[in-house]
Amino acid sequence: MGRVITIYGGYVMTQSSATGTAVEFAAKNFIGNAAIYRANKKIVDAASGYDNVEDAVAGLMSAWEALEAQIVDGSGYTPDREQGFGSDSAAVIGETLLGRRTTPGATRKLFSGLGKGS
Repeated sequence: MGRVITIYGGYVMTQSSATGTAVEFAAKNFIGNAAIYRANKKIVDAASGYDNVEDAVAGLMSAWEALEAQIVDGSGYTPDREQGFGSDSAAVIGETLLGRRTTPGATRKLFSGLGKGS
């Protein structure tokens, strides 16, 4: 079950003696993979803590569904002040966690710009 590795002008050809298949990999593949990783870095880094991609997807779906339900049903509940969420309801906290709310700084910037130039 060894591998035969041959380098041809920047390409690496590997052939598995077990399967007899040839695989080609080169710098363009490596750079392309880096671009894919960069575009998906947050999710890949988070998923790397799981045993496999199926477990990562299951964890994401579980958390996402719980937060969606919290957004729908949590507007009437405000956590105790000691928990540090201020006057935000559970629904607002869920929206914030899913990235659906602007930060205070972004809200201030948008609000201060209203009415300018009119």
